[in-house]
Amino acid sequence: MREALAVADADGYRRGAHSLKSNGNTFGALIFAEKARNAEHKGISGDPAFNSAVLDALDTSYAAAAAELRNLSRG
Repeated sequence: MREALAVADADGYRRGAHSLKSNGNTFGALIFAEKARNAEHKGISGDPAFNSAVLDALDTSYAAAAAELRNLSRG
């Protein structure tokens, strides 16, 4: 999504967010999936700070979900 944003590829950005949303739902990372869904629906904004905040929030949510999945896999 960051690469798509860098070249103003709105469709690539949306597709990336859609894929993240789907994968988040598949793995039960519902907060992450919801953030991705919001990014998918909002798309690229004309405000670079907003775009950066959206992607940073996705990164943070992904890290939390990945840590939780690692913990679950360790039993």
